[in-house]
Amino acid sequence: MKGTKNSEFILGIGLDNQEQGKIREGFDPNINLINLENTEEFSEAKTKNLDPLMAIIPWRVWKKMPQEEPDNNDNRQKGKKFLVIESEDQIGDLSDQEFIAQCFIAVTHSENSTRDISKVLDQTKSYREFNKKYNKMSKEIELERELLTRKNSQLSFLNTLLSHAHQHLEIDKILNQIKEDMQSLIQVDHCHAIFWPTEELNTKHTNIYLSENISSKQEDLWINFLLKQKKHSKTPLPPDKNQTTYIKEGDKDSPEFDSDYILTFSLSVYNQTFGILALQTQEAYSLGADRNEVLNLGVNHLAQVCYNALQFSLIKEQAKYDGLTRLNNRQYFDEKLKQEFNRHHRHEQELSLLMLDIDYFKDINDNFGHQAGDSILKELGNILNNNVRQSDFPARYGGEEFAIILPHTECEQAKILAERIRNKVEKKHFKYENLSLNTTISIGITSFIPTTQNNHSYLIYLADQALYKAKKKGRNTISSLNSEKDDLSAKAGGTSEQAGLLNTSG
Repeated sequence: MKGTKNSEFILGIGLDNQEQGKIREGFDPNINLINLENTEEFSEAKTKNLDPLMAIIPWRVWKKMPQEEPDNNDNRQKGKKFLVIESEDQIGDLSDQEFIAQCFIAVTHSENSTRDISKVLDQTKSYREFNKKYNKMSKEIELERELLTRKNSQLSFLNTLLSHAHQHLEIDKILNQIKEDMQSLIQVDHCHAIFWPTEELNTKHTNIYLSENISSKQEDLWINFLLKQKKHSKTPLPPDKNQTTYIKEGDKDSPEFDSDYILTFSLSVYNQTFGILALQTQEAYSLGADRNEVLNLGVNHLAQVCYNALQFSLIKEQAKYDGLTRLNNRQYFDEKLKQEFNRHHRHEQELSLLMLDIDYFKDINDNFGHQAGDSILKELGNILNNNVRQSDFPARYGGEEFAIILPHTECEQAKILAERIRNKVEKKHFKYENLSLNTTISIGITSFIPTTQNNHSYLIYLADQALYKAKKKGRNTISSLNSEKDDLSAKAGGTSEQAGLLNTSG
């Protein structure tokens, strides 16, 4: 029976030669009649994929066949069986329920089979055409239902993404929420971002936001990647410094950086691009047009959310800086040191801290006035800003005391920086009105030791004790201290000296 799937045919089941002859007279000769003589092996399950126009079964054969439960999900088997009887008495043995259950299309007497089969065949063809249209409509409805389900899912994603993003005013929390909500659309491994100053967004730095879970090597790769994307932006960019903020995501493994699987989206408001959102995902090449459209639509709205958050952060940032020196203030320093300490402690990386103090600063205020002292404080702030790396964090700790956080820096490297700053201050002539003032600084240095230092407050304590040692040694020097085993018993010494403090000009 090969080849019957693609041509019209009638299936006979156990027909004798006379029955076959009468039946053939009732339909188009182009339609084949295929008769199964071995009825013992016949079952509807075995023949349902043949898809005949109809199946003709003599009464004597049907009564001997095992009755099967019809497959209600198979429309092709419904209304296709034609029963041939030899006498009217036989039809009495067939109940209405059984007739319907067995999906008979009609019953005919063998003497009338030629005429009746011709009529029923026309009905069967009509039913077949109806069935085709019905199945086509069913498939179209199913496709529309699937499309509607997908669109509803995408709308739900957009609604969740935007409503959750509006719940936060801090960029790091917004990015963390974006990564979490994106999982319902695509699997996001990393969600990082870079924002830079524009005419409308007067930030002082290019701000980079990275996960706190990535290693220092991965951090460098991400920073370089984001800065490269920034250079490709069409927006004119003034020179500025970079500042990195770390997104808290909990303790979990982060996939390695892979630029081939990073999707980048420009963030623009008021026709100005102010940043880039970068998503690393293994689905970067399998998004499809619909998900890509939804993703871009969502990011376009997120741009306004991020812009508003950055404007809000500008207001908060004003409270983070010292008004005189424009360095980071004490409150911001405490927050930053705690954050850096925890991050370096988790990854067991080097972290150093400098504490420095202006020598005999009280004498300057007493002899030349507080405005002269303020002038020196302001200029010292410029010296610190100009001699540290972008990743370093200088701050005014209080009064004439300053601090510098040095990420990824061991003690010996910190000493080199401290000596350079000390030397520059020593050689500097601080101008105030018609005066040229000289001063010096003392610097205490400590570095992070995981085995002995368990919190950031202890790091401050060691740096302060190192500064105390430097003062005791005679000032204008540096001293380091990394553990309580070092000698902390020295007491402050020396007297106020004004020699060489003033060089009058003219």
